[in-house]
Amino acid sequence: MFKSEKSILLVEDDTSTRLIIQKGISNWGFKILSVSSGEEAIKVINMITPALALIDISLPGIDGITLAEMLIEKNINAIVLMTAEKNYSNNPALKNHKVICKPFNSNELKEIVKQTTFVFD
Repeated sequence: MFKSEKSILLVEDDTSTRLIIQKGISNWGFKILSVSSGEEAIKVINMITPALALIDISLPGIDGITLAEMLIEKNINAIVLMTAEKNYSNNPALKNHKVICKPFNSNELKEIVKQTTFVFD
């Protein structure tokens, strides 16, 4: 498996949200591995280990929390979950994960990516 220190796996089922996030991240010099489901994400991580996985919690099929746990089992620990749920801190399943609340701006996303990956110059 190839490890890429400048790649981000983006898992978001909403096409417009995925494209907006993808555009922002690519401007920061990261290679984007963009998929719309947990099942697609699993196929990607069998080929490459991303520096960070940015995962929507509400995915069809394999949900984001389950996917995050699967990634941890594969030693991919730089994970940020995205949610529109304002009271996510009340969700015990999220207590061990970094979470960013949608909608977020580019600066908020960049800061959490920076904190999680330590890859920015």
